[in-house]
Amino acid sequence: MARSASLAGLVVLASLWLPAIAAADVTVFLDPRGGVIEGGDDDAAAGVSGIATGGPGGRARVPAWSGGARRWTQVVACVRDHFADFRVDIVDAPPAGDDHVRIMVGGRPSIVGLSPALGGIAPFDGRVLRGAIGFVFSASLGNRVDATCEAIAHEIGHTLGLEHSMMCEDLMSYDRCGEKRFRVEVAACGEVEERACETGEDGQSSYATLERNVGLRRRVVQQPPAPAVEQEADDDQDQGWEQAPEPRWQPEPEPEQPPADEVRGPSVELVLDGDQLPGNQWITVTVRARAGAGLADVVLAWASEDAQYLVSCASPPDDGPIRCEPGDGVFRFWVRAGVGQRAIAAAAIDTRGTQAVTRPRVIWLRED
Repeated sequence: MARSASLAGLVVLASLWLPAIAAADVTVFLDPRGGVIEGGDDDAAAGVSGIATGGPGGRARVPAWSGGARRWTQVVACVRDHFADFRVDIVDAPPAGDDHVRIMVGGRPSIVGLSPALGGIAPFDGRVLRGAIGFVFSASLGNRVDATCEAIAHEIGHTLGLEHSMMCEDLMSYDRCGEKRFRVEVAACGEVEERACETGEDGQSSYATLERNVGLRRRVVQQPPAPAVEQEADDDQDQGWEQAPEPRWQPEPEPEQPPADEVRGPSVELVLDGDQLPGNQWITVTVRARAGAGLADVVLAWASEDAQYLVSCASPPDDGPIRCEPGDGVFRFWVRAGVGQRAIAAAAIDTRGTQAVTRPRVIWLRED
């Protein structure tokens, strides 16, 4: 049977709609080199930032990181730890292409015309801002590893859609109360007092918001930092700052191997009674899916010449032409279909965010 050109395109679209390949990881470039950032609409690759317009002459002259190579390596490792659960790639060398967030690390707030008490600043509008530039004023933080790391994670959070939190233990809080992380708990938004979240929500879970905005990757086993010890300053460190004791970061150990059924990723299979089916009725599409870590969802993509659907079995629509009934490894989708050609694909997502996608299939719904 010949395949029409338009339907051939739908075969590709059916897989593109699935969340498994719907969005690329967000690359964040931690830039310790310094340089001139021009004022204007944010363009990380071109070195242009709206925040920089507040600097002398409408630009920001950013000094290079002055805390030494060893501390910089520790800072990068610390930031990566904070984002290990999420689809965020932290790099400290200029990435290829122009689709990345850039955080300039160095200097003091005066380079962008701001108060000396500020540790960093980045743009925010409730969504992922690919191409944005943020600033962390590490010289004002004494080039301390923990303070610089937290400030960087905080400013990256803004570029990924996070606003300030009133939960002290959250990285998006201004308060200090020990180790901070992106928190699952929902907390009020605010700086020094509670306020309405700018997104319109009642509160913010920074972890859940990052999960929604950038997605989860397989969790990484991390070694906690060793107790703080005294450490000599690097030769090239800014000697004008009194340094607090810092933890000596150790290389990450090899993760313990979990049981085989826990490391096995999801599998998914489309089951149809042939490629030609009677149309103008409800038809059944069976999806078989399993995952060692447990299934979070199974999704069906269905495309005709003039309509496309993406249906989650975990949260199916109350009405519409596609419904789903989950089972033990078997998920039955009922589709109210007309006649003609259709493209179908399915995805399985496990509880760690790992995903598997079928190859799209083309079927013909005949008019009996």
